[in-house]
Amino acid sequence: MYRIRLLVTNVLLVAGLVAGSSSFAADTYLTDGKGPSGSDVKVYISKVPPLKYPRKALRLGVEGYVRLGFDVSEKGDLIDLRVIDAKPRALFDKAAMQFITGMKFLVPKEDGQSVRAKDAEFTVKFQLN
Repeated sequence: MYRIRLLVTNVLLVAGLVAGSSSFAADTYLTDGKGPSGSDVKVYISKVPPLKYPRKALRLGVEGYVRLGFDVSEKGDLIDLRVIDAKPRALFDKAAMQFITGMKFLVPKEDGQSVRAKDAEFTVKFQLN
């Protein structure tokens, strides 16, 4: 059985490919975004979906990564998701974007107030063990 290793900024998650399960601590610090004042705002996640390794990459035995950029709204919604870098190009983009789109984020806060966190980054590294 193949195992997928997902490497996330500041966090390591190992997800089973066949079982499609993942384990992740709730309220886990993920990355920093920029608040309205320009200061760093921590972005936390409360739910993570299972990661799906693309069949083509699995069949070819290819590993790689996708670095994504995004904003999180004042309500905790993911907005403006974009690929910043990927290797190999385009092979893992869709799987990485579906993965992060399935995440639930906590409301970003700055000085106790809900704010939009801009320019957060997240790297999904696809590895076969």
